[in-house]
Amino acid sequence: PRIFYPMAQTADSKDKDTAAFLKCVESAKAAALFKEQGFTVLAPSN
Repeated sequence: PRIFYPMAQTADSKDKDTAAFLKCVESAKAAALFKEQGFTVLAPSN
């Protein structure tokens, strides 16, 4: 079965670390690393 790891920041969150983490995880460099490990990277949705 396919396994998904959804990530999101809640609308009322003020945590700057969360925003920075999501930006990092959604980067092209991170996508390449995930693909290297066999993950399928989906486009972020808003």
